Amino acid sequence: MKKIIFIIIFVLGIITIGLSKTYISVKDGRWFDSDTWGVSSGYPRKYDTVIISPGTTVNNYKRYFLFSAPDDIEVSKLIVEKGGTLSMYKIRTLWGDYPSKLTVYDSLIVNGTIEGDVDQNSSSSTTNMFNLYMRGSVITGTGLIKYGGLYIENSKVEVASDANLSLYLTFIVIDDDNTLVNFGKLTVEQWINGTNSGSTWINEENSYLAVGNYLMPTGVLIANYSGNTIRYDGLF
Repeated sequence: MKKIIFIIIFVLGIITIGLSKTYISVKDGRWFDSDTWGVSSGYPRKYDTVIISPGTTVNNYKRYFLFSAPDDIEVSKLIVEKGGTLSMYKIRTLWGDYPSKLTVYDSLIVNGTIEGDVDQNSSSSTTNMFNLYMRGSVITGTGLIKYGGLYIENSKVEVASDANLSLYLTFIVIDDDNTLVNFGKLTVEQWINGTNSGSTWINEENSYLAVGNYLMPTGVLIANYSGNTIRYDGLF
């Protein structure tokens, strides 16, 4: 029985790999429009790799019959190159507004910008416009994430040693008993917290973390490795 289950999982894995594609943005446009990616049909889905190329801005609007509106995005590997932007607009309904969802299942490389939309005339511009759910294992890049929330939803997520990421008006939540291991440099303007006592943040050797508000009042903070630095303006 175990052998049969293993074979089924193996075959499904092969099928998934075979179905995965790589999409590269060639112009400004909607994530869900094929011409944004220079293809005749289709758009990136859960098992695909996406590259937001320099000089292009892609948004999460989706075209419906008579109108277009923001929608959630799922992707395997997301690469935002320097000069590229992914704009995540808040989802608005008759029952209220709520953050759109960006879910990454493999790796996240941000050398450009991932941003939530901001109404400059609204006092709500300091709240998260989108939530980024990290279900992969590696985050890196030297870019900017702003106006959002980053949720760690894999058992172990690593910030790579070459990372130098800024999270502007963005918070981090470590869900459940998951662990975020920081090998690089992170600047988080808002707060970092876990959801229970098993949520863990590890600041590794020679890593750097700057946080503008509270840091792991719920969960575990490990920061005893050589050369690691934590600078914070909030309270534990």
